[in-house]
Amino acid sequence: PTYRLEVSTDDAAYEVVPRDDDAATSERRSLTVGRSYAFRVRAVDAEGRSGPVATWPPLTPGRHQETSSLARYTGAWRRAEGPSLSGGGVVYARARDARVVLRFTGTDVAWIATRTPMSGRAQVRIDGELVDTVDLASRSVDYRRVVFRWHAPERGAHRLEIRALGDGRVDVDAFVVLR
Repeated sequence: PTYRLEVSTDDAAYEVVPRDDDAATSERRSLTVGRSYAFRVRAVDAEGRSGPVATWPPLTPGRHQETSSLARYTGAWRRAEGPSLSGGGVVYARARDARVVLRFTGTDVAWIATRTPMSGRAQVRIDGELVDTVDLASRSVDYRRVVFRWHAPERGAHRLEIRALGDGRVDVDAFVVLR
C-alpha cells in the first residue's frame, strides 16, 4: 500500500500533501510560527481504496525570543543587537557555566543561535539529563541557525538547559517550541 498524507492549516479543510515518492515512510515539512497544523494519514491500496485515518493533535510552533519570560539566565550574559538577529537581539556568554533554562510545554524544542569563528561549545540538558554538546564554531558568521532540536514522544512540561563551556562565545537568539 501507499500512504496519503493530508494537512489542515489553521482549521481549514484538509489538503493532500504532494509527495515525490509514494513509498516514503516519512515527510519533512516547514511550519510557520504562530499557525496551527493538523495532520492525518491513511493507507491506500492498489485499487485506490482508503483505510482508516490516523490523526494527531494539532501542532502550533511558537517562537520565544531570548528575552522570553520562559527563559532564566544565570552567570555572565551580555546583550547585542543587530538587524540579522531574530527579533533584533541576542544574548551571549563566554564564561564557563553561564546557563539559560527554558521551561516549556510541548513535544519539540529548538535552540536558535548565531555561529561564528569565535563561537564555543555548550552542553544541552533536557529535564536534567545531558543530551548533547553543541559546537557553535563556524568558518563564517551564520545568523538564525537551528543548532539544537529535540523531540518528546508525548506533549508535556520540559526543561531545556544550555550551559556554556567557556571556550568561546555561546549565543541564544531564540527558541522554537511545538505545542
